[in-house]
Amino acid sequence: MLGFRPFKRFFGQASSPRRKNLNKLSIVLGEQVGLRVINFFTFAFVVRYVQPAELGILGLAWTFIYFVETLSSNGLVSAFIQYERINAVRKATFFWLCQFSGVLSALLVLILGVVAESVFGRAGITSICGCLGCLIIFRMSGLAHCSMVLREQRQGVLASRALISNVLSSGLGVYLAFSGFGIWALLWKNVLQAFLDSAFIIMFNPWKPVRALDCSFTAHLFQFSFPLVGAKLVRMGIDSVRQVGVGSVLGLKVLGSLEVARRLPDIALQVGKGLIWRFLFPLNAEKVRRGERLSSLYRRFSIFSLVVASMALSIIYPFSSHIIIGLFGSQWTDLGFVFFLSCVVTTLSIYKGFIQSFLISLGRSRAAVVDIYYMLGALPLFFFALRWGLDEALMITIIANLTACIHLHCSSIKSMQSIDAVIE
Repeated sequence: MLGFRPFKRFFGQASSPRRKNLNKLSIVLGEQVGLRVINFFTFAFVVRYVQPAELGILGLAWTFIYFVETLSSNGLVSAFIQYERINAVRKATFFWLCQFSGVLSALLVLILGVVAESVFGRAGITSICGCLGCLIIFRMSGLAHCSMVLREQRQGVLASRALISNVLSSGLGVYLAFSGFGIWALLWKNVLQAFLDSAFIIMFNPWKPVRALDCSFTAHLFQFSFPLVGAKLVRMGIDSVRQVGVGSVLGLKVLGSLEVARRLPDIALQVGKGLIWRFLFPLNAEKVRRGERLSSLYRRFSIFSLVVASMALSIIYPFSSHIIIGLFGSQWTDLGFVFFLSCVVTTLSIYKGFIQSFLISLGRSRAAVVDIYYMLGALPLFFFALRWGLDEALMITIIANLTACIHLHCSSIKSMQSIDAVIE
C-alpha cells in the first residue's frame, strides 16, 4: 500500500474536494467526448447519402436555431443556476417561462424559414425549419428540470441522460439514412434526441410545477441574463451573417462543403468549451473567492495548451486531405485546406474561451465582449475576401481571432499582476 501514497497525495482521499473535482472533470470529459464521437460518426455515415446543397440548407436552418436558442434560453439558464435561493414558486416560474419561450422560439424559426425560402428560392426550407421548431419545443420542455439538476451539480445524471438519448437517436438516424431519407435522417435524429433528453431528465428529477408566478424573480432573470445574451447574440449574429454570405456569394454547395469541413473541428470546440465552462471556470471562481492566486495556474495551462495545439496542427496539416477523404468519402477531396483552416480557427476559439474564463472569474466580465469588436471589424474584410474564395475569408477570421487572443492575454497578465500585488 505504500506505493499508492503518492497517488493519494495527488488525487486526495475519496471525500476530499480535489478528488470530487477530479471525479466531476472525468464525468464531464467522458460525456463530452462520448457525445461528440457518437455525433461525429453518425454524421460521417449519413453525409455519404446526402447532397452538398441539402447540407447547405440544413446548415442555414441550424443558424436560425442557434440564434433563437441564444435569445430564448442561454442567459436565463445561467441566471437561474446562480440565483441564491430557489423555492417551489421560483421553479414553477422558470418552468412556465421555458414553455412560453419554447413555443415563441418555434414560431420565430418557422417565420425565418419562410423568409429564407423566398430569398434563396429553394423549396423545403420551411418544412425543415418547422421540424426544427418541434425540436426547440422538446428541448425547452425539459430545460427547467435540467437546470435544476445542473444547479445541484449532479453531473452523473446529466451524463447518463445525454449518452443514452444520443445512442438511441443516432441509431434511428443511421437507419433512416440507410433507408434513403437523406437529410431528414439527421433532422429526425436530432428531434428524437431532444425528446428523449427532456423525457429522461424529467424521469430522473421528477417534480411538478405549481400554478404560480413570481414577477420579481422573472424580472431578475431577464435583468441578469441581458448582458450574457447580448454578447452571445452578437457572436451568433456574426456567424449567421457569415453563413448567409458564403451561401449567397459562393452558393449552397460551397456552404454545404464548409459544414463538412467544420464537423471535426466543431467537435473539438464543443468539447473544449464544455470543459472550460462546466469545470475550469467554476474552479477558478472558487480559488478567487478563497484569495488564491491564478497566475501560476494560468501560466501552466497556457504553455500546455500552446504546445499541444502546435503539435496537433503540425500533424494535421500534411494529412488534412487524407483525413477528409477517409472520414467523409472521395467526393469531398477538395476540402483539405479548408479543413486545416477550420482547425486553426477552432484552436484559437478554444484558447480565447480559456483566457476569458480566467478573466471573468476575476470579475472582469467585459472580457466576454472583447472579441466581438475584432469580429465586427473583420466582417467587411470577410465579405471582401469571399470574392477570391473561401480560403481567403477563413484567413481573415484567423487573423481576427489571433488579435483577440493577444488582447485578452495581455489583459489577463495585467489583471493577475494587480491581484497578486493586492494578495501580497
